Amino acid sequence: MIEEGEFEIFTKLTAGKNYYFTDAVTGTSKQYYTEGGILKENGTSNIDQTGIYKISLDFNSGIAVYSKIKAVKWFHCNSNVKKLELPYTGRGVWALNKHSMTTEDFGSEQANPRYRFVMEYEDNTETVWGPANFSENGIPGENLSYFYTKEYTTADGVTQFNPKWKRVQSNSTSWIGYTYDMSLILQANNPYTHTLTETTPDENSPGQSVVPTSLYITGEGSEGGNTLSQAIKMKALEGEKFEIFTRLTSGKNYYFVDSNTGVPKHFSTESGTLKENGTSTVDETAIYKIVLNFSDKTAVYSKIKAVKWYHCNSQSKTLELPYTGSGKWTLNSHTMTEADFSGGDNKNPRYRFVMEYGDGTETVWGPVNPTEDGAPTGDPAYFNTKEYTATEIAALFSESQRAFNPKWKRSQSATVSWLGFTYDISLILQADNMYSHVLKEK
Repeated sequence: MIEEGEFEIFTKLTAGKNYYFTDAVTGTSKQYYTEGGILKENGTSNIDQTGIYKISLDFNSGIAVYSKIKAVKWFHCNSNVKKLELPYTGRGVWALNKHSMTTEDFGSEQANPRYRFVMEYEDNTETVWGPANFSENGIPGENLSYFYTKEYTTADGVTQFNPKWKRVQSNSTSWIGYTYDMSLILQANNPYTHTLTETTPDENSPGQSVVPTSLYITGEGSEGGNTLSQAIKMKALEGEKFEIFTRLTSGKNYYFVDSNTGVPKHFSTESGTLKENGTSTVDETAIYKIVLNFSDKTAVYSKIKAVKWYHCNSQSKTLELPYTGSGKWTLNSHTMTEADFSGGDNKNPRYRFVMEYGDGTETVWGPVNPTEDGAPTGDPAYFNTKEYTATEIAALFSESQRAFNPKWKRSQSATVSWLGFTYDISLILQADNMYSHVLKEK
């Protein structure tokens, strides 16, 4: 929403195909359409020409304005050149990846760091997309708001040099030979923004993205918020995969970056697909396991319902650990009671963790060595953990042993009851160290 009662969207419309506007995507909703520049209730609309449109709806005046967009171009202020066009990639995003700057992208001046974007409309008018702060004169830092953008017309005082952003290199450094991913992102859930991310050309596989060496999650919908330095690192797995256990907030944008400093490369997910640039949202605030696979460009989200401590002999999993943030579930100063063992055996030392997912499945978190049968010796590696599916456990153990393996043991013998002992208990699934757990007697 721009002002009270005013809405806009940048989107592709297909000629001859009906569309309409609605005030909700679930439950009871109102339907609106446009006809002859007038906003009306009920009914559907269609367009004569397939194209990218800026649509402005004003419920105060009942007016609808459609502006067909011919092109979005990167503009180098000092050379006054706007030859570099960004293709429209969908959902309000124009993106050009792995573009190596050449002399054709510039005029006589190829060094000055000032740039912005130009939007050319079908009626031969054009607007400038520059920083939200018209007088911005700095270089990018950790604050992502530097990249936020708004649309300006000549009536706003636009000149050849202002408004503008700057790349990090100095006035004396030529753009020629630098390779960038760049995008203009005009989506509803977050401030309009853009990217200009320095990268390297992939000479062996032209047009194919390079797998990052590190990956982080950031944005308003993530636990770390919009501050880039607070982005949360994902764990690198084999097979060009990254994984994270984290909380996402519904309706708020988040995305993935290859660095938590400077001007990183952006990634997002949509309908199970991993793609460059853009932002993502989830429909439900929850804890998620996210696995991004750069080899096949897939993204898998699994909502986590609960993490529970599991006593193997009593087969009890009533003791739930609250999620405390940053991939950690913790229950401190808990004194064991009969309820934690469901009235069964409360002496045998064997235990592990169970992770219950939103789809009704569950996995076991046990020792990295699935046949571990010892008690802790003081080596921290004893407490390291990995996730086992039911299929993996079935392949490792006979049916009679699956309730008891894989497992750890506390240091007390099988004749000592757990009752009355007080523990700090944690499951810690974070990127910088081996996944691990805590069972610390107090």
